[in-house]
Amino acid sequence: MGEDSEAEPTIAADDPSDATLLDPAVASSPGTGASDAASAELVSAREVEEIVRTISLYRVIVPLCILTLAALAVSPATLIARVPSAIAVGTSFAVTIALLFVFRDRSRFRLSLVLAHGLLTTVTILTCVVFFGVFSPAIMTVCVGIYFFGQSNAPRHGSTIYATCALGYLTLTVLALVGVVPLDRSVAAIDRPDVAGLAAIAVIAQAILALTFWMAVRSRAATRRAFGQVVRAASKLRERDAVLAEVRADLDVVRRTAEGRYTGRALGDYRVMDIIGRGAMGEVYRATDVSRGRSAALKVLSAASGGDSAYVERFVREARIASSIRSPYCVEIYGTGQTDDGGHYIAMELLEGEDLAEHLRKVHHLEADDVITLVTEIGEALAAGDAAGVVHRDVKPQNVFRLAQPVGARWKILDFGVSKLREAAATLTQGQVIGTPSYMAPEQARGGKVDHRSDVFGLGAVAYRAIAGRPAFTGPDSAATIYNVLYVQTARPGQNVQVPEDVEAVLALALAKDPQRRFQTTPLFAAALRAAYRGELDVAVRESARRLLAAQPWGTDTLAARPRRSWHSLPPPR
Repeated sequence: MGEDSEAEPTIAADDPSDATLLDPAVASSPGTGASDAASAELVSAREVEEIVRTISLYRVIVPLCILTLAALAVSPATLIARVPSAIAVGTSFAVTIALLFVFRDRSRFRLSLVLAHGLLTTVTILTCVVFFGVFSPAIMTVCVGIYFFGQSNAPRHGSTIYATCALGYLTLTVLALVGVVPLDRSVAAIDRPDVAGLAAIAVIAQAILALTFWMAVRSRAATRRAFGQVVRAASKLRERDAVLAEVRADLDVVRRTAEGRYTGRALGDYRVMDIIGRGAMGEVYRATDVSRGRSAALKVLSAASGGDSAYVERFVREARIASSIRSPYCVEIYGTGQTDDGGHYIAMELLEGEDLAEHLRKVHHLEADDVITLVTEIGEALAAGDAAGVVHRDVKPQNVFRLAQPVGARWKILDFGVSKLREAAATLTQGQVIGTPSYMAPEQARGGKVDHRSDVFGLGAVAYRAIAGRPAFTGPDSAATIYNVLYVQTARPGQNVQVPEDVEAVLALALAKDPQRRFQTTPLFAAALRAAYRGELDVAVRESARRLLAAQPWGTDTLAARPRRSWHSLPPPR
Protein backbone atom coordinates (compact mmCIF):
# COMPACT_ATOMS: atom_id res chain seq x y z
CA MET A 1 0.00 0.00 0.00
CA GLY A 2 3.03 2.24 -0.16
CA GLU A 3 3.44 3.15 3.53
CA ASP A 4 6.82 1.55 3.91
CA SER A 5 8.42 3.74 1.28
CA GLU A 6 7.38 7.06 2.76
CA ALA A 7 9.69 9.54 4.43
CA GLU A 8 11.00 8.80 7.90
CA PRO A 9 8.29 9.57 10.48
CA THR A 10 8.31 11.11 13.90
CA ILE A 11 6.36 9.37 16.65
CA ALA A 12 4.43 12.01 18.51
CA ALA A 13 4.64 12.06 22.29
CA ASP A 14 1.34 12.08 24.17
CA ASP A 15 2.80 12.73 27.63
CA PRO A 16 6.18 13.55 29.16
CA SER A 17 6.98 9.89 29.61
CA ASP A 18 6.81 9.18 25.88
CA ALA A 19 10.31 10.57 25.43
CA THR A 20 11.65 7.65 27.44
CA LEU A 21 9.15 5.26 25.94
CA LEU A 22 10.82 5.65 22.57
CA ASP A 23 14.08 4.29 23.92
CA PRO A 24 15.19 4.25 27.57
CA ALA A 25 18.85 4.04 26.60
CA VAL A 26 18.55 7.32 24.72
CA ALA A 27 16.70 9.02 27.53
CA SER A 28 19.42 8.18 30.00
CA SER A 29 22.33 9.19 27.76
CA PRO A 30 24.26 12.44 28.34
CA GLY A 31 22.95 15.56 26.67
CA THR A 32 26.21 16.21 24.90
CA GLY A 33 29.03 14.26 23.36
CA ALA A 34 29.51 11.52 20.82
CA SER A 35 26.32 9.64 21.68
CA ASP A 36 23.86 12.41 20.73
CA ALA A 37 23.74 12.03 16.96
CA ALA A 38 23.96 8.23 17.09
CA SER A 39 21.15 8.18 19.68
CA ALA A 40 19.01 10.39 17.45
CA GLU A 41 19.52 8.06 14.49
CA LEU A 42 18.79 5.05 16.71
CA VAL A 43 15.50 6.59 17.85
CA SER A 44 14.58 7.43 14.25
CA ALA A 45 15.27 3.87 13.08
CA ARG A 46 13.23 2.37 15.92
CA GLU A 47 10.36 4.78 15.21
CA VAL A 48 10.18 3.49 11.65
CA GLU A 49 10.34 -0.10 12.87
CA GLU A 50 7.53 0.54 15.40
CA ILE A 51 5.19 1.91 12.75
CA VAL A 52 5.93 -0.86 10.25
CA ARG A 53 5.38 -3.54 12.92
CA THR A 54 2.10 -1.96 14.02
CA ILE A 55 0.69 -1.69 10.51
CA SER A 56 1.71 -5.29 9.76
CA LEU A 57 -0.06 -6.54 12.91
CA TYR A 58 -3.22 -4.61 12.06
CA ARG A 59 -3.27 -6.15 8.60
CA VAL A 60 -3.28 -9.57 10.27
CA ILE A 61 -5.98 -8.61 12.79
CA VAL A 62 -8.46 -7.54 10.08
CA PRO A 63 -8.84 -10.99 8.40
CA LEU A 64 -8.79 -12.72 11.81
CA CYS A 65 -11.74 -10.57 12.90
CA ILE A 66 -13.59 -11.46 9.71
CA LEU A 67 -12.95 -15.21 10.25
CA THR A 68 -14.06 -14.96 13.88
CA LEU A 69 -17.28 -13.16 12.92
CA ALA A 70 -17.93 -15.86 10.30
CA ALA A 71 -17.37 -18.58 12.93
CA LEU A 72 -19.78 -16.85 15.30
CA ALA A 73 -22.37 -16.56 12.56
CA VAL A 74 -22.42 -20.31 11.85
CA SER A 75 -22.06 -21.38 15.49
CA PRO A 76 -24.97 -23.49 16.84
CA ALA A 77 -24.82 -21.57 20.13
CA THR A 78 -27.72 -19.39 21.15
CA LEU A 79 -27.88 -15.82 19.94
CA ILE A 80 -27.53 -14.50 23.47
CA ALA A 81 -24.29 -16.45 23.88
CA ARG A 82 -22.87 -15.13 20.61
CA VAL A 83 -23.81 -11.44 20.92
CA PRO A 84 -21.10 -10.30 23.41
CA SER A 85 -18.32 -11.87 21.36
CA ALA A 86 -19.75 -10.53 18.09
CA ILE A 87 -19.95 -6.99 19.51
CA ALA A 88 -16.38 -7.18 20.85
CA VAL A 89 -14.96 -8.57 17.59
CA GLY A 90 -16.92 -6.10 15.48
CA THR A 91 -15.66 -3.18 17.57
CA SER A 92 -12.05 -4.38 17.27
CA PHE A 93 -12.49 -4.78 13.51
CA ALA A 94 -13.85 -1.24 13.09
CA VAL A 95 -11.16 0.36 15.29
CA THR A 96 -8.40 -1.55 13.48
CA ILE A 97 -9.65 -0.37 10.07
CA ALA A 98 -9.87 3.21 11.38
CA LEU A 99 -6.31 3.16 12.76
CA LEU A 100 -4.94 1.72 9.52
CA PHE A 101 -6.49 4.70 7.76
CA VAL A 102 -5.17 7.19 10.35
CA PHE A 103 -1.65 5.75 10.33
CA ARG A 104 -1.36 6.11 6.57
CA ASP A 105 -0.18 9.59 7.56
CA ARG A 106 2.70 8.53 9.74
CA SER A 107 2.93 11.90 11.45
CA ARG A 108 -0.37 10.98 13.15
CA PHE A 109 1.06 7.82 14.69
CA ARG A 110 0.52 7.79 18.46
CA LEU A 111 1.83 5.23 20.94
CA SER A 112 -1.17 5.91 23.17
CA LEU A 113 -3.54 4.90 20.34
CA VAL A 114 -1.62 1.67 19.84
CA LEU A 115 -1.87 0.88 23.54
CA ALA A 116 -5.60 1.64 23.61
CA HIS A 117 -6.14 -0.63 20.61
CA GLY A 118 -4.07 -3.34 22.32
CA LEU A 119 -6.23 -3.18 25.45
CA LEU A 120 -9.41 -3.32 23.36
CA THR A 121 -8.13 -6.36 21.46
CA THR A 122 -7.16 -8.06 24.75
CA VAL A 123 -10.69 -7.57 26.11
CA THR A 124 -12.08 -8.91 22.81
CA ILE A 125 -9.96 -12.05 23.02
CA LEU A 126 -10.94 -12.67 26.66
CA THR A 127 -14.61 -12.25 25.70
CA CYS A 128 -14.19 -14.80 22.91
CA VAL A 129 -12.34 -17.13 25.31
CA VAL A 130 -15.54 -17.29 27.42
CA PHE A 131 -17.53 -18.22 24.29
CA PHE A 132 -15.10 -20.82 22.91
CA GLY A 133 -14.04 -22.19 26.28
CA VAL A 134 -11.94 -20.89 29.16
CA PHE A 135 -9.65 -23.92 28.94
CA SER A 136 -9.67 -24.09 25.14
CA PRO A 137 -6.64 -23.15 22.97
CA ALA A 138 -8.34 -19.80 22.22
CA ILE A 139 -6.40 -18.08 25.02
CA MET A 140 -3.14 -18.71 23.15
CA THR A 141 -4.05 -16.00 20.63
CA VAL A 142 -3.09 -13.38 23.23
CA CYS A 143 0.53 -14.55 22.86
CA VAL A 144 0.69 -12.63 19.57
CA GLY A 145 -0.24 -9.39 21.30
CA ILE A 146 2.03 -10.02 24.29
CA TYR A 147 5.00 -10.68 22.01
CA PHE A 148 4.21 -7.64 19.85
CA PHE A 149 3.97 -5.22 22.78
CA GLY A 150 6.90 -6.85 24.56
CA GLN A 151 9.08 -5.71 21.63
CA SER A 152 7.61 -2.21 21.62
CA ASN A 153 9.64 0.97 22.04
CA ALA A 154 7.39 1.61 25.04
CA PRO A 155 8.36 -0.99 27.69
CA ARG A 156 5.55 0.03 30.06
CA HIS A 157 3.01 -0.60 27.31
CA GLY A 158 4.33 -4.15 26.98
CA SER A 159 4.04 -4.69 30.73
CA THR A 160 0.51 -3.26 30.69
CA ILE A 161 -0.69 -5.63 27.96
CA TYR A 162 0.95 -8.66 29.59
CA ALA A 163 -0.52 -7.83 33.02
CA THR A 164 -3.99 -7.31 31.51
CA CYS A 165 -3.84 -10.64 29.67
CA ALA A 166 -2.45 -12.59 32.63
CA LEU A 167 -4.78 -11.08 35.24
CA GLY A 168 -7.79 -11.26 32.92
CA TYR A 169 -7.24 -14.94 32.18
CA LEU A 170 -6.52 -15.67 35.86
CA THR A 171 -9.86 -14.09 36.72
CA LEU A 172 -11.66 -16.18 34.09
CA THR A 173 -10.06 -19.45 35.29
CA VAL A 174 -10.94 -18.77 38.92
CA LEU A 175 -14.53 -17.88 38.00
CA ALA A 176 -14.77 -21.00 35.85
CA LEU A 177 -13.38 -23.30 38.54
CA VAL A 178 -15.83 -21.95 41.15
CA GLY A 179 -18.76 -22.27 38.72
CA VAL A 180 -19.52 -18.60 38.04
CA VAL A 181 -18.56 -19.02 34.37
CA PRO A 182 -20.30 -22.17 33.11
CA LEU A 183 -17.99 -24.65 31.35
CA ASP A 184 -20.76 -26.72 29.72
CA ARG A 185 -22.18 -23.92 27.54
CA SER A 186 -19.02 -22.98 25.59
CA VAL A 187 -18.02 -24.33 22.19
CA ALA A 188 -15.41 -26.57 23.87
CA ALA A 189 -17.88 -27.64 26.55
CA ILE A 190 -16.76 -29.58 29.64
CA ASP A 191 -19.60 -31.49 31.30
CA ARG A 192 -17.61 -33.08 34.15
CA PRO A 193 -14.72 -30.78 34.97
CA ASP A 194 -11.60 -32.17 36.66
CA VAL A 195 -10.75 -29.21 38.86
CA ALA A 196 -7.16 -30.30 39.55
CA GLY A 197 -6.51 -30.98 35.88
CA LEU A 198 -8.06 -27.70 34.76
CA ALA A 199 -6.03 -25.80 37.39
CA ALA A 200 -2.89 -27.41 35.99
CA ILE A 201 -3.90 -26.29 32.48
CA ALA A 202 -4.41 -22.76 33.79
CA VAL A 203 -0.96 -22.74 35.41
CA ILE A 204 0.65 -23.99 32.18
CA ALA A 205 -1.18 -21.31 30.19
CA GLN A 206 0.05 -18.60 32.58
CA ALA A 207 3.59 -19.95 32.26
CA ILE A 208 3.33 -19.75 28.47
CA LEU A 209 2.11 -16.15 28.65
CA ALA A 210 4.98 -15.21 31.00
CA LEU A 211 7.54 -17.01 28.82
CA THR A 212 6.21 -15.22 25.73
CA PHE A 213 6.61 -11.84 27.43
CA TRP A 214 10.12 -12.67 28.66
CA MET A 215 11.22 -13.78 25.18
CA ALA A 216 9.80 -10.58 23.66
CA VAL A 217 11.64 -8.37 26.17
CA ARG A 218 14.93 -10.19 25.59
CA SER A 219 14.45 -9.99 21.83
CA ARG A 220 13.74 -6.26 22.12
CA ALA A 221 16.93 -5.69 24.10
CA ALA A 222 19.00 -7.63 21.54
CA THR A 223 17.41 -5.70 18.67
CA ARG A 224 18.11 -2.38 20.36
CA ARG A 225 21.77 -3.30 20.87
CA ALA A 226 22.04 -4.37 17.23
CA PHE A 227 20.47 -1.09 16.07
CA GLY A 228 22.93 0.85 18.18
CA GLN A 229 25.92 -1.03 16.81
CA VAL A 230 24.78 -0.52 13.22
CA VAL A 231 24.15 3.21 13.72
CA ARG A 232 27.53 3.72 15.40
CA ALA A 233 29.30 1.77 12.66
CA ALA A 234 27.52 3.79 9.96
CA SER A 235 28.46 7.01 11.74
CA LYS A 236 32.11 5.99 11.81
CA LEU A 237 31.97 5.10 8.11
CA ARG A 238 30.49 8.49 7.24
CA GLU A 239 33.22 10.19 9.24
CA ARG A 240 35.87 8.18 7.41
CA ASP A 241 34.28 8.98 4.04
CA ALA A 242 34.23 12.70 4.89
CA VAL A 243 37.93 12.64 5.75
CA LEU A 244 38.70 10.62 2.61
CA ALA A 245 36.84 13.19 0.52
CA GLU A 246 39.09 15.88 1.95
CA VAL A 247 42.18 13.76 1.24
CA ARG A 248 41.07 13.24 -2.37
CA ALA A 249 40.77 17.00 -2.74
CA ASP A 250 44.43 17.27 -1.75
CA LEU A 251 45.72 14.64 -4.17
CA ASP A 252 46.18 17.09 -7.03
CA VAL A 253 48.63 19.13 -4.94
CA VAL A 254 50.76 16.28 -3.64
CA ARG A 255 54.29 16.75 -4.90
CA ARG A 256 55.39 14.05 -7.35
CA THR A 257 59.12 14.72 -7.29
CA ALA A 258 61.68 16.54 -5.18
CA GLU A 259 63.29 18.21 -8.20
CA GLY A 260 61.99 21.10 -10.25
CA ARG A 261 63.13 23.25 -13.14
CA TYR A 262 65.07 25.61 -10.81
CA THR A 263 66.69 22.97 -8.59
CA GLY A 264 70.47 23.56 -8.44
CA ARG A 265 70.25 27.02 -9.96
CA ALA A 266 70.89 30.44 -8.43
CA LEU A 267 68.10 33.00 -8.30
CA GLY A 268 69.54 36.31 -7.14
CA ASP A 269 71.18 35.72 -3.77
CA TYR A 270 69.44 32.35 -3.37
CA ARG A 271 70.79 28.90 -4.15
CA VAL A 272 67.75 26.75 -5.04
CA MET A 273 67.45 23.19 -3.76
CA ASP A 274 64.57 20.67 -3.73
CA ILE A 275 60.85 21.32 -4.17
CA ILE A 276 58.93 21.31 -0.90
CA GLY A 277 55.50 22.09 -2.31
CA ARG A 278 53.40 22.69 -5.41
CA GLY A 279 50.36 24.86 -5.85
CA ALA A 280 48.00 26.11 -8.52
CA MET A 281 50.23 29.09 -9.35
CA GLY A 282 53.70 27.62 -9.00
CA GLU A 283 56.26 25.72 -6.97
CA VAL A 284 57.90 26.26 -3.58
CA TYR A 285 61.60 25.45 -3.23
CA ARG A 286 63.93 25.11 -0.30
CA ALA A 287 66.75 27.61 -0.74
CA THR A 288 69.70 29.23 0.99
CA ASP A 289 70.28 32.95 1.14
CA VAL A 290 74.00 32.95 0.36
CA SER A 291 74.58 36.58 1.33
CA ARG A 292 72.95 36.24 4.78
CA GLY A 293 73.61 32.59 5.44
CA ARG A 294 70.00 31.75 6.27
CA SER A 295 67.49 29.24 4.96
CA ALA A 296 64.55 30.44 2.92
CA ALA A 297 61.61 29.28 0.87
CA LEU A 298 61.19 30.47 -2.70
CA LYS A 299 57.76 30.53 -4.23
CA VAL A 300 58.26 30.60 -8.00
CA LEU A 301 55.47 31.37 -10.43
CA SER A 302 54.96 28.51 -12.86
CA ALA A 303 55.77 28.94 -16.56
CA ALA A 304 52.13 28.55 -17.53
CA SER A 305 51.02 31.18 -15.02
CA GLY A 306 53.95 33.48 -15.86
CA GLY A 307 52.53 34.04 -19.33
CA ASP A 308 49.27 35.37 -17.89
CA SER A 309 49.51 38.98 -16.78
CA ALA A 310 46.62 38.50 -14.32
CA TYR A 311 48.48 35.67 -12.59
CA VAL A 312 51.68 37.72 -12.49
CA GLU A 313 49.85 40.68 -10.97
CA ARG A 314 48.16 38.42 -8.43
CA PHE A 315 51.51 36.83 -7.56
CA VAL A 316 53.20 40.19 -7.00
CA ARG A 317 50.16 41.37 -5.10
CA GLU A 318 50.49 38.43 -2.68
CA ALA A 319 54.01 39.52 -1.78
CA ARG A 320 52.88 43.12 -1.31
CA ILE A 321 49.95 42.13 0.89
CA ALA A 322 51.94 39.65 3.00
CA SER A 323 54.71 42.19 3.50
CA SER A 324 52.22 44.73 4.84
CA ILE A 325 51.07 42.46 7.68
CA ARG A 326 53.11 42.51 10.86
CA SER A 327 52.46 39.47 13.02
CA PRO A 328 54.60 36.67 14.51
CA TYR A 329 51.89 34.29 13.24
CA CYS A 330 52.35 35.24 9.57
CA VAL A 331 55.17 34.08 7.31
CA GLU A 332 57.88 36.72 7.04
CA ILE A 333 58.52 37.94 3.49
CA TYR A 334 62.18 38.56 2.61
CA GLY A 335 61.65 40.04 -0.83
CA THR A 336 60.77 39.42 -4.47
CA GLY A 337 62.73 38.95 -7.66
CA GLN A 338 62.82 37.72 -11.22
CA THR A 339 64.44 34.66 -12.70
CA ASP A 340 66.82 34.73 -15.67
CA ASP A 341 63.99 33.57 -17.96
CA GLY A 342 61.61 36.34 -16.88
CA GLY A 343 59.80 34.42 -14.16
CA HIS A 344 58.86 35.83 -10.76
CA TYR A 345 59.56 34.58 -7.25
CA ILE A 346 58.90 35.49 -3.63
CA ALA A 347 61.53 34.78 -0.98
CA MET A 348 60.11 34.08 2.46
CA GLU A 349 60.78 32.50 5.81
CA LEU A 350 61.36 28.72 5.63
CA LEU A 351 59.09 26.84 8.01
CA GLU A 352 59.92 23.39 9.36
CA GLY A 353 56.95 21.25 10.26
CA GLU A 354 53.70 20.32 8.52
CA ASP A 355 50.42 21.90 7.61
CA LEU A 356 47.32 21.22 9.68
CA ALA A 357 45.77 18.99 6.99
CA GLU A 358 48.74 16.63 7.09
CA HIS A 359 48.87 16.74 10.89
CA LEU A 360 45.17 15.85 11.21
CA ARG A 361 45.63 12.84 8.95
CA LYS A 362 47.94 11.51 11.66
CA VAL A 363 46.14 12.49 14.86
CA HIS A 364 42.49 12.65 13.66
CA HIS A 365 41.63 15.61 15.92
CA LEU A 366 43.34 18.07 18.25
CA GLU A 367 43.13 18.23 22.02
CA ALA A 368 41.54 21.25 23.67
CA ASP A 369 44.80 23.09 24.46
CA ASP A 370 46.04 22.69 20.88
CA VAL A 371 42.73 23.94 19.46
CA ILE A 372 42.80 27.00 21.72
CA THR A 373 46.40 27.78 20.71
CA LEU A 374 45.61 27.32 17.02
CA VAL A 375 42.52 29.54 17.02
CA THR A 376 44.23 32.17 19.19
CA GLU A 377 47.39 32.45 17.07
CA ILE A 378 45.74 32.19 13.65
CA GLY A 379 43.05 34.56 14.91
CA GLU A 380 45.76 37.09 15.81
CA ALA A 381 47.30 36.72 12.35
CA LEU A 382 43.96 37.30 10.64
CA ALA A 383 43.27 40.26 12.93
CA ALA A 384 46.63 41.73 11.92
CA GLY A 385 45.54 41.31 8.32
CA ASP A 386 42.27 43.03 9.11
CA ALA A 387 44.18 45.93 10.68
CA ALA A 388 46.17 46.20 7.44
CA GLY A 389 42.94 46.18 5.45
CA VAL A 390 43.36 42.57 4.24
CA VAL A 391 40.86 39.69 4.18
CA HIS A 392 42.61 36.32 3.73
CA ARG A 393 39.62 34.50 2.08
CA ASP A 394 41.27 31.07 2.00
CA VAL A 395 41.65 29.97 5.62
CA LYS A 396 41.87 26.17 5.48
CA PRO A 397 43.99 23.38 7.06
CA GLN A 398 46.42 23.42 4.12
CA ASN A 399 47.15 27.11 4.83
CA VAL A 400 47.64 26.67 8.57
CA PHE A 401 51.18 25.54 9.38
CA ARG A 402 52.31 23.79 12.56
CA LEU A 403 55.92 24.53 13.45
CA ALA A 404 58.00 21.53 14.46
CA GLN A 405 60.11 23.59 16.88
CA PRO A 406 58.04 26.61 17.86
CA VAL A 407 59.80 29.74 19.11
CA GLY A 408 57.11 32.09 20.36
CA ALA A 409 54.53 30.80 17.87
CA ARG A 410 53.21 27.29 17.26
CA TRP A 411 51.00 28.09 14.23
CA LYS A 412 51.38 30.37 11.22
CA ILE A 413 48.98 31.34 8.45
CA LEU A 414 50.13 30.78 4.87
CA ASP A 415 49.24 31.95 1.38
CA PHE A 416 47.76 35.40 0.97
CA GLY A 417 47.48 34.68 -2.77
CA VAL A 418 43.71 35.05 -2.82
CA SER A 419 43.57 37.81 -0.20
CA LYS A 420 41.51 40.90 -0.80
CA LEU A 421 42.43 44.47 0.02
CA ARG A 422 39.23 45.87 1.54
CA GLU A 423 39.60 49.35 0.07
CA ALA A 424 41.05 48.34 -3.29
CA ALA A 425 39.11 47.76 -6.47
CA ALA A 426 40.28 44.14 -6.41
CA THR A 427 39.77 43.73 -10.14
CA LEU A 428 41.70 40.46 -10.11
CA THR A 429 38.98 38.62 -8.22
CA GLN A 430 35.94 40.89 -8.49
CA GLY A 431 32.76 38.89 -9.18
CA GLN A 432 34.58 35.57 -8.94
CA VAL A 433 34.19 32.82 -6.36
CA ILE A 434 37.70 32.62 -4.88
CA GLY A 435 38.71 30.17 -2.14
CA THR A 436 38.26 26.55 -1.11
CA PRO A 437 34.58 25.41 -1.04
CA SER A 438 34.70 23.43 2.23
CA TYR A 439 36.05 26.43 4.17
CA MET A 440 34.44 29.27 2.23
CA ALA A 441 31.98 31.66 3.88
CA PRO A 442 28.47 31.72 2.35
CA GLU A 443 28.78 35.33 1.20
CA GLN A 444 32.08 34.42 -0.46
CA ALA A 445 30.52 31.39 -2.15
CA ARG A 446 27.87 33.69 -3.63
CA GLY A 447 30.57 35.98 -5.03
CA GLY A 448 29.35 38.76 -2.74
CA LYS A 449 31.10 41.23 -0.50
CA VAL A 450 33.58 39.75 1.98
CA ASP A 451 35.18 41.21 5.09
CA HIS A 452 36.93 40.03 8.24
CA ARG A 453 33.84 38.03 9.24
CA SER A 454 34.44 35.79 6.22
CA ASP A 455 37.76 34.86 7.81
CA VAL A 456 35.91 34.22 11.10
CA PHE A 457 33.83 31.64 9.22
CA GLY A 458 36.94 30.08 7.65
CA LEU A 459 38.68 29.86 11.02
CA GLY A 460 35.49 28.40 12.49
CA ALA A 461 35.48 25.71 9.80
CA VAL A 462 39.15 24.95 10.54
CA ALA A 463 38.40 24.73 14.28
CA TYR A 464 35.43 22.43 13.56
CA ARG A 465 37.72 20.16 11.50
CA ALA A 466 40.32 20.10 14.27
CA ILE A 467 37.75 19.42 17.02
CA ALA A 468 35.31 17.04 15.31
CA GLY A 469 37.86 15.12 13.24
CA ARG A 470 35.99 15.77 9.98
CA PRO A 471 35.17 18.74 7.72
CA ALA A 472 32.16 20.86 8.54
CA PHE A 473 31.13 20.97 4.87
CA THR A 474 31.99 18.55 2.10
CA GLY A 475 30.35 16.65 -0.74
CA PRO A 476 30.98 14.47 -3.77
CA ASP A 477 31.72 17.57 -5.86
CA SER A 478 32.23 21.32 -5.49
CA ALA A 479 28.61 22.15 -6.29
CA ALA A 480 27.32 19.89 -3.51
CA THR A 481 29.86 21.30 -1.08
CA ILE A 482 28.93 24.90 -1.90
CA TYR A 483 25.23 24.05 -1.48
CA ASN A 484 26.01 22.75 2.02
CA VAL A 485 27.99 25.89 2.84
CA LEU A 486 25.12 28.09 1.67
CA TYR A 487 22.09 26.25 3.04
CA VAL A 488 22.87 23.25 5.27
CA GLN A 489 23.68 23.62 8.94
CA THR A 490 26.58 21.29 9.62
CA ALA A 491 26.21 18.16 11.75
CA ARG A 492 26.69 18.51 15.49
CA PRO A 493 30.44 18.63 16.28
CA GLY A 494 30.06 16.11 19.11
CA GLN A 495 28.67 13.40 16.85
CA ASN A 496 31.69 11.12 17.25
CA VAL A 497 33.91 12.83 19.83
CA GLN A 498 33.24 14.37 23.22
CA VAL A 499 32.68 18.11 22.77
CA PRO A 500 31.40 20.41 25.56
CA GLU A 501 28.05 22.05 24.85
CA ASP A 502 29.54 25.53 25.16
CA VAL A 503 32.23 24.70 22.58
CA GLU A 504 29.49 23.54 20.19
CA ALA A 505 27.68 26.82 20.82
CA VAL A 506 30.79 28.84 19.94
CA LEU A 507 31.33 26.84 16.73
CA ALA A 508 27.69 27.37 15.76
CA LEU A 509 28.13 31.13 15.99
CA ALA A 510 31.44 31.11 14.12
CA LEU A 511 29.78 29.13 11.29
CA ALA A 512 26.57 31.17 11.15
CA LYS A 513 25.32 31.67 7.60
CA ASP A 514 24.54 35.32 8.34
CA PRO A 515 27.74 37.36 8.98
CA GLN A 516 25.81 39.51 11.46
CA ARG A 517 25.28 36.49 13.73
CA ARG A 518 28.97 35.51 13.77
CA PHE A 519 31.69 36.78 16.05
CA GLN A 520 32.71 40.07 14.48
CA THR A 521 36.46 39.46 14.86
CA THR A 522 38.69 36.41 15.11
CA PRO A 523 40.09 37.45 18.55
CA LEU A 524 36.50 37.53 19.88
CA PHE A 525 36.00 34.02 18.48
CA ALA A 526 39.24 32.82 20.11
CA ALA A 527 38.32 34.37 23.46
CA ALA A 528 34.87 32.74 23.41
CA LEU A 529 36.38 29.36 22.56
CA ARG A 530 38.84 29.64 25.45
CA ALA A 531 36.02 30.53 27.82
CA ALA A 532 33.87 27.68 26.50
CA TYR A 533 36.56 25.08 27.18
CA ARG A 534 36.97 26.48 30.71
CA GLY A 535 33.23 26.45 31.37
CA GLU A 536 33.16 30.25 31.59
CA LEU A 537 31.26 31.16 28.42
CA ASP A 538 29.40 34.45 28.60
CA VAL A 539 25.66 33.99 29.09
CA ALA A 540 24.88 36.35 26.19
CA VAL A 541 27.03 34.29 23.81
CA ARG A 542 25.35 31.09 24.97
CA GLU A 543 21.91 32.63 24.44
CA SER A 544 22.86 33.84 20.94
CA ALA A 545 23.90 30.31 20.02
CA ARG A 546 20.70 28.89 21.50
CA ARG A 547 18.56 31.20 19.36
CA LEU A 548 20.63 30.41 16.26
CA LEU A 549 20.33 26.64 16.74
CA ALA A 550 16.63 26.93 17.53
CA ALA A 551 16.13 28.54 14.12
CA GLN A 552 18.71 26.40 12.32
CA PRO A 553 19.25 23.09 14.19
CA TRP A 554 22.32 20.98 13.55
CA GLY A 555 22.10 19.04 10.30
CA THR A 556 19.11 20.89 8.80
CA ASP A 557 18.64 22.35 5.35
CA THR A 558 17.84 26.01 5.94
CA LEU A 559 16.69 26.50 2.34
CA ALA A 560 14.11 23.71 2.45
CA ALA A 561 13.29 24.46 6.13
CA ARG A 562 13.16 20.76 6.93
CA PRO A 563 15.51 18.17 8.44
CA ARG A 564 18.01 16.95 5.91
CA ARG A 565 21.29 15.05 6.06
CA SER A 566 24.15 17.15 4.83
CA TRP A 567 26.39 15.73 2.13
CA HIS A 568 29.12 14.77 4.59
CA SER A 569 26.58 12.54 6.38
CA LEU A 570 26.10 10.49 3.22
CA PRO A 571 28.63 8.06 1.73
CA PRO A 572 30.14 9.34 -1.52
CA PRO A 573 29.10 7.55 -4.73
CA ARG A 574 31.18 4.51 -5.55
